[in-house]
Amino acid sequence: RRDVIIIAQHQAIKHTRDLIFDSEEEAAQFVRMVETQKKAEEKRSEIKIKHASGGKKFRHGEEVTLLIEIVSGTDLPVADLKSSDPFVTCFLNGKEVHRTKHISKDLNPVWTLKTHSLFLVTLPVKELFGGDGLVCEVSDFDKLGDNEKLGAISVSPKLLFESKGERLSFPLRPADGQPKDYKQGSLAIRVRHATANDKTFMAQFLASQKKSLQQQHLEKATKTKGGKSSLESVINKTQKHEKLPNGTRIKLYRTRPSADPQRAETTQWLTKKQIEAEVLKESTDWLDTGSGDAARLFVEVLSCDGLPNLDTGGFLGNKTDAFVACVYEDTWAKTDVIDDCLSPRWLPWSRRAFIFHTAHSSSQLFLGVFDFDTGLDDHDLIGRVSIDVSNFRPDMVYTLTYNIYPTSRMTDRVSM
Repeated sequence: RRDVIIIAQHQAIKHTRDLIFDSEEEAAQFVRMVETQKKAEEKRSEIKIKHASGGKKFRHGEEVTLLIEIVSGTDLPVADLKSSDPFVTCFLNGKEVHRTKHISKDLNPVWTLKTHSLFLVTLPVKELFGGDGLVCEVSDFDKLGDNEKLGAISVSPKLLFESKGERLSFPLRPADGQPKDYKQGSLAIRVRHATANDKTFMAQFLASQKKSLQQQHLEKATKTKGGKSSLESVINKTQKHEKLPNGTRIKLYRTRPSADPQRAETTQWLTKKQIEAEVLKESTDWLDTGSGDAARLFVEVLSCDGLPNLDTGGFLGNKTDAFVACVYEDTWAKTDVIDDCLSPRWLPWSRRAFIFHTAHSSSQLFLGVFDFDTGLDDHDLIGRVSIDVSNFRPDMVYTLTYNIYPTSRMTDRVSM
C-alpha cells in the first residue's frame, strides 16, 4: 500500500491523517522511521522514569492512588484592596484534577473538607513519573471578572510517590507579570498513598456532598425575602411625605423588601429618583447555580412596569406581590418578593442577580413574573418570556426590556 494512516492523540484531542506516497517503498520507509522514533521516545521515557523514581522498578500497568490534601496558605499576596479570596487549582501532568472552594478575605487560609481540601487521584505509576508532577495554582476568586493568579508551587513525581502524609510547605512562585522579588507567601499540602479506607471514605463523602449540594442549591435558589400577608402589607406604610428645610415637600418610598444592610438608616426611605439610581448600581449579592462547565451566564432582574393587580382582597393598598423566577437548563432561581407594587424595582442588595453555569450555548433562558401567595405553592402567573441567549456576545453587558405574555401563545401583551 502507498498510503499510511497516522493517529495522534493528546488527552481528549485526537487527530487522524492519511498520508499518500509515490511508492510502497517510500511508505514502508516512512513507517520504519516512525517506529524508530517511537522506540527512541520510549527509551527516553524509561530513562526519565528511572531518573525521576530513583531507579525504582514497577510492574507493567501498575497504578498508584494518592490522597492529596490542600492544607493552608500563609502570607498570601493581596489581590483586592486589603485582602484576597484565595482558592487552589491542582494540575497533574498538565491536566486539572481538583479545585478547592475559595475562602473569603483571608491571607492565611485553611482549607477543610467543607472547602474541598481533600481529593484522590489514580494513574499508572509510569505516567506519574513520566510527567512533570503536581502543580498547585493559588488564585484570587472574582465573581464578576477573571480570577487573578497569585502564585504556584510544583511537587515532583518522586516526592508525591514517597511522601507519607507529612506536612509539606512550599514558597509560591511569582505569577506571570509579577517581579521575581514580589512577596508571594507559601502553600502547605499533604500527600500519601491512599488506603482502602481512604477510598471508601472519599466515595461516601463525595456522594453525600453531591446530594447535599443539590439540596442546598434548590433551597438557596428558592429562598427569598418579602411575601408578607395582606394585613401586614396594609399596616406597614409604603409611602410618606417629608418637608425639607427650604419648605419643599418630597415623597419618599419604603425600600422593599428591605434597606441596604450596609446603609440601613439612609436607605430605608428613598425618593423615586433615588430608587431608579440605586437600581442601576452593581449587584452585591450573586447566587451561583447550575452544573454546566462550558460558560457562565450573568443575569440581573432590575424592574417590571405596569403589572396587573392580582391582590385586591378588600384591603386598601393591597396590590400584587411580584417576584421573578428564572429557569435555565438544570436549575432555577427566583428574586425577592416586592410587596404591594405594580412597578417593582429590585435593588442591588436584594436577591436579583444570578450566575448560571452553562452546559450548552444554545439553551434558552425562561423568565416568569408571579404574584406571591402566602402559604401557597401555586403562585399566580402574571406573564412569561423566553430569551435566546445564543446571540449574546461574550464579555458584553446588555440592559434589555422584554414584553411578557400570560400564555405560551403570546397573545395579550404586558410590558415588563
